[in-house]
Amino acid sequence: MKRFYPGDLEFTLDRFGSLPMEYVIQAVIKGRKVQMEELHYQERPIAALHATLYNVNRDSKKQKQPAKTEEFCMYASKEDLKLPSERYGAAMNALIQQKLWPSWALFCYKDLAAGAGPVAPSVLAFMHEDAIVLAPSDTGSGVMVGLLIAREAASGKKLLMQSPCGKQATVAIPLVDTKFIAQEDVELIVVR
Repeated sequence: MKRFYPGDLEFTLDRFGSLPMEYVIQAVIKGRKVQMEELHYQERPIAALHATLYNVNRDSKKQKQPAKTEEFCMYASKEDLKLPSERYGAAMNALIQQKLWPSWALFCYKDLAAGAGPVAPSVLAFMHEDAIVLAPSDTGSGVMVGLLIAREAASGKKLLMQSPCGKQATVAIPLVDTKFIAQEDVELIVVR
């Protein structure tokens, strides 16, 4: 604690034992976050150098996309890497374990798996053969919020979707202007 908060009078030997446990745990979590941000800030020049060296030596016929600096960072946070929320990754992992994850949705597997949390939501998804609403939450006003994964075939349609736990909902899918999309925290209208 002295390393995270140098000069702080609360974390001295005579006061530390009387501090509430929750306060100390929150202080450790915040201190660790600041430490990871500092390490990430310090590693960025080295990661940029590695990415440059990799891109100079890569075989452009085999590897179409050049490497990004973030791929060589060890201390980047999920926010820095722009990964989806933990609940979406946890829901995907649970669907894969139940052998319900469709092969056409594997394009977003890497990002979802990298950001996956340990606990899956109670409703994993609403699924259709052309669309998935991952880890949906009902706002109570006829709107469902979740990660929308859809094919172009679902564009602009009202689809009857079913969850693995047996719930059903008819959901209005927005326009899909590419072959596949994956959008986080999309508000979808539930048609009654």
